[in-house]
Amino acid sequence: METLQIDPKLASLYQQEIRVSEGKRVHWIPIQEQLFPYINQELVRNDTIELFIILTGKVESEFVFIATEFEKPVSPAKNKIQAAAYTRTAN
Repeated sequence: METLQIDPKLASLYQQEIRVSEGKRVHWIPIQEQLFPYINQELVRNDTIELFIILTGKVESEFVFIATEFEKPVSPAKNKIQAAAYTRTAN
């Protein structure tokens, strides 16, 4: 964040990163400190989550994102719309 000259007050909210896998790709994404209690409480290793991210810039050839929120998706069995979409695409 220093390289991108991000406001130090904002940067102080992002002191830790999480490792995120997307298929075979691995990303390290800084995440807001205030989210860690919820992550530790709600998630277990290898859970699938949706991350809400912001592109803050680019360093050399790498894009830099920060995570501002996360959501654990409802399983298709509990989400009728998602279950119907999954059924249509799986057949």
